[in-house]
Amino acid sequence: MNLRIYLHEDKKTLEGKHPVKAEIRLEGKYIKKTIANVNKSDWNPKTRRMKAPRTGAKDNGHESVNDRLNNLESGLNELVLKCQTNRVPLTREIILQFLSGERVYSGKERPFWVAYQDYLNSVNVAAKTKQNYVLYHTKLKEFQQETGYLIDYSTITPAFNERYKNYILQEKKLGWNTYATATRKLKHFMNWSLKMEFHNEASFRKFSVTEKAPTVISLTTEELNRLYNWDFKNERLNKARDLFCFSCFSGLSFTDMMGLNHDHIQNGTVMKYRQKSKKWFEIPLPEPALEILEKYAGKFKPLPRISSQKLNEYIRECAKDAGLDRPVIYLDYTGGRETEISEPLYDVLSSHKGRKTFITQYYEDTKDYAGTKANAGISQDKTMRRYMGRNRNQARENMNKAFTGIDKKRKGPETESPEREDFVI
Repeated sequence: MNLRIYLHEDKKTLEGKHPVKAEIRLEGKYIKKTIANVNKSDWNPKTRRMKAPRTGAKDNGHESVNDRLNNLESGLNELVLKCQTNRVPLTREIILQFLSGERVYSGKERPFWVAYQDYLNSVNVAAKTKQNYVLYHTKLKEFQQETGYLIDYSTITPAFNERYKNYILQEKKLGWNTYATATRKLKHFMNWSLKMEFHNEASFRKFSVTEKAPTVISLTTEELNRLYNWDFKNERLNKARDLFCFSCFSGLSFTDMMGLNHDHIQNGTVMKYRQKSKKWFEIPLPEPALEILEKYAGKFKPLPRISSQKLNEYIRECAKDAGLDRPVIYLDYTGGRETEISEPLYDVLSSHKGRKTFITQYYEDTKDYAGTKANAGISQDKTMRRYMGRNRNQARENMNKAFTGIDKKRKGPETESPEREDFVI
């Protein structure tokens, strides 16, 4: 393969300029590309570059044109070396792809989006978790489409990370943890594709985003008792209440509750594999949970069937009807800004709060930390901190025990203060 750069003197534009051509000869055939149009007087045929204008003369754009020519030569040399190293035949198609500005893949390399799809296919997780992986793949594609930022291995740089951060937080008005998760998912893929030798980039390893700890919201014993015993005189709401309370009494997630069948419940104990982690668990059910199951005995499934969206909607309606209106103060990170928000409890309840209520109440009632983790199917302490709320009654009791040595009766000074002496100057 040979590269020739020359000024095409036989052709002129309407402005009287001549095209600068790049001519690549490959296996006896020529591939040509016009780089720029310049005045003949500005061209140096010996260096095959544009000449700088004379001092005081108007800029002729020589730096820009010469940079393009230099990049073309160095890029083509790099392409040839890459093909030789990977024993890939240099073809006309590869040259045309290179001249059009597209990234040329060779050897073990695999196009970014093709590799990302391979990665998604290889991830062995539960279906619901898989949806989360696909979601962030889709978000990244939407970012490329809406901003015009070309996504490729080499463009996943700190500058990209700042642009992606602004897109998620400012343009889409999403939360900080959404940005943190998007960054983490992308790093997982980049590490996987690096291990597969699809690229050799490393800039992405500089990305570092820490998730914000969410405010743990759970029901107190009094609130749970009120909700459990409230008659809504409405089958739809009573079923939603039963599902939510069963989660509070068992620690099961919504997905695990919907996956329950009668074979999973033996001698008052739930025994099955968790949908998310695929880990086996056995949870002896307390009396209130068994009472809920008894209500639906003889049905095809142990518990009512409902979508997660409907359960969240109905349980808020239940809580409002039952008067669970305690003010809940939490931090919101939408747009990357930390904002303190206060809302009534019934407005912030969701199916996930049932699991948090179980973890909080179980530990406060038993003080068995290891048992709480085991029954909740949690292995890491940092995950426990994200689920365990604070027992207000216990906190009040502990505070009353503190500072008991302080005498509550104030005493005045035993003697009067001495009279002030006048200073004489």
